[in-house]
Amino acid sequence: NRGLKHVSLRRFNSIDESLCTAMKHGLEMNTALESLELYIFLVTDDNSKLWSRALSFLRTNTSLKSLLINVETGTESSVAAFRSGIVAVLEENVSLESLTIRRNRSFSIDAERYVALVTALQHNTTLKSITFQRKGCLRFTDGGKQMAVLLQKNFALERLPDIKQGGDVDTILRLNEAGRRY
Repeated sequence: NRGLKHVSLRRFNSIDESLCTAMKHGLEMNTALESLELYIFLVTDDNSKLWSRALSFLRTNTSLKSLLINVETGTESSVAAFRSGIVAVLEENVSLESLTIRRNRSFSIDAERYVALVTALQHNTTLKSITFQRKGCLRFTDGGKQMAVLLQKNFALERLPDIKQGGDVDTILRLNEAGRRY
């Protein structure tokens, strides 16, 4: 099917080589897909690379605007590896505007890892919103100066709900939303 605009896949308990291939090739050929939601039950150290490979079609996809991935359970290290794999795929995506990769169980991403993920996405010029946490806000030890420097070079990002807003970061995001890129 090459005409689906929204796909929501729920309750994946596992992934194997055949499902990985089916997802990659099945979704890769859909040129109308604008929104993809995946509700994955479990990400492990063993399957995080398969999930990243299944979603590798996102590297060249030109129609997807919104990607939401909700992981029910998994260790912090496996979810972090999964998240990094997806971010690596999206570095050069030319259409994605909203990215959400979160884990249902309460845990927070540290500020250093958050900055590294946003840095990896800095060349993506269409991404307007990034969310990596279920709830809560990050607090930076340097007052967000490192994030502000990163955002000064990115004219697209408008929303970072994970960050406690204020100061230069908030100002840059509001300017971006108002059209600073123009």
